[in-house]
Amino acid sequence: FLVDYDNQPSVLNLALTGVGRQNTISIPSENINQEQMEHFAKMAAESKAKARGIKDKTFGIRFKLNGIFIHEDIMLLRFNISNQTNINYDIDQLRLYIRDQKKSKRTATQEIEILPVFVQDNTSKVAGKSDNTILFVVPKFTIPDKKYLAVQLMEKNGGRNLELHVKNKKIAKAVPID
Repeated sequence: FLVDYDNQPSVLNLALTGVGRQNTISIPSENINQEQMEHFAKMAAESKAKARGIKDKTFGIRFKLNGIFIHEDIMLLRFNISNQTNINYDIDQLRLYIRDQKKSKRTATQEIEILPVFVQDNTSKVAGKSDNTILFVVPKFTIPDKKYLAVQLMEKNGGRNLELHVKNKKIAKAVPID
């Protein structure tokens, strides 16, 4: 926010609620329609190609990004959530951000949220001793230097929160889908 001082302000209080999201990325939807996105999501879900090394686990929950695919202006991210406990894992939110790598003291950090344009097999619960695969369709993006993609999986009313860190090197190895 840029703030200037004025001895006699015309407005004393400013309400910032209801302001549109500034730091979001949206997809130009003129090229691909909903049916095509569903088709590409199905192809990505059935694909044998895998991304390795992008995982997190805590308290019997395993969360991994096991596929990164690309088609023209969209990127498809395949996540696997495995619950190895007897307690159901209720998903509160699954969010994607581009963040700064290092936070030094007294500096402003910026998070850019990436909103999915389509989600396949969206679920709100992973039952005990089972696993689910969720596929996100997002606008294509790359990550600048000194930043990473943070994927947060939050549990509803719980503390089993997981986070993946994906660098641009992994994004650049996205498998094309035709």
